[in-house]
Amino acid sequence: MKSVLAALVASSLIVGCALPEEEITASDTGSGGGGGGGTTYQDTTAPAGLNFLIDGGSATTSRTEVTLELDASDDVEVTEYYASESSEPPTAKTEGWSKFKRNVEFNLKKGGSLGIHPRTVHVWFKDAAGNISESLSASISLGVYDTTAPEAISVAIDEGAESTLNSTVTLALEATDDDAVSSYFASESDVAPESQVDGWQDYESSVSYAFDNSSAGTKNVYVWFKDAAGNVSESVTDAIELRNRVVVSTGADHTCAVTEDQSVQCWGAGGMNLLNVPEGLKATSLSVGIFHTCAVTEDQSVQCWGYDRSGRRGSDSSGPMDVPEGLKATSVGAGEQHTCATKEDQSVVCWGNSANNRLNVPKSLQ
Repeated sequence: MKSVLAALVASSLIVGCALPEEEITASDTGSGGGGGGGTTYQDTTAPAGLNFLIDGGSATTSRTEVTLELDASDDVEVTEYYASESSEPPTAKTEGWSKFKRNVEFNLKKGGSLGIHPRTVHVWFKDAAGNISESLSASISLGVYDTTAPEAISVAIDEGAESTLNSTVTLALEATDDDAVSSYFASESDVAPESQVDGWQDYESSVSYAFDNSSAGTKNVYVWFKDAAGNVSESVTDAIELRNRVVVSTGADHTCAVTEDQSVQCWGAGGMNLLNVPEGLKATSLSVGIFHTCAVTEDQSVQCWGYDRSGRRGSDSSGPMDVPEGLKATSVGAGEQHTCATKEDQSVVCWGNSANNRLNVPKSLQ
């Protein structure tokens, strides 16, 4: 009888008291409880506390480039944002998500004619678990008072020089506009850029430009100009000849050089085939050793000539001129009985006489 009464009392206590709810931990995935395994939770709460302004809350702008001031909070962390003039909600995998920052640049769609054009920007926020917030929108009026692109435009490379030894040059830019020239776009492609693509730089009369590659040849640079209203000019272009520097390397009894046309010339003691440059060789760099010379060619292969001393003595299975098969190198160094080269991935490989640990490349360079 007592046991029945005890059970009834216990049952009434359970019914009268609510069990505490499990609490989600402050991580995307975590476990609750102690050492008994606990319960695994997932973050299913999207970012909240959303807010954003366009140009600090301005009602109008005459520029297509505006600043979005973003604000959001999350149980863990707001990681990305998505901004668009379309109200179509993005998925977690939609292209266009960017790293969350408080202040970001945004390009409004251009106004096609003079007048006031209303613009609405929609923003979503995402956390590390992929939860996407509700959309937030703000509006601004784009006033188009200028539909004329910059004109009187010009570009000159290195003050009009015909050639250069440097792969980075100076562009002298010139353009005028009804309002103001705001930016320029320089490229070795003649494809005109859109007003909103990456690559536009703040306009200055003198800027630095690096060629896409440092190989010798004629380099054409095309430049476009843009004003504050987003109007893009026609292109202007200039050309310059990029020449290779003369590279010289000396050994014990002979010297070799890579000339401006990438041919190789050697002079000095003519024994041991030291001066027998491979016919038709075009090189970008070379290194002269004691008994041999090696050069990096235009296609990044390595060619060597001279006296393969280590191989002929039979002390190793390969000599300093036995280039590893398929090697692609950016530079090479020739010693007395071994050779080393820097590969495309910046690792180092050596071959030849292995005495005195010559071929033991440090692990940090492999």
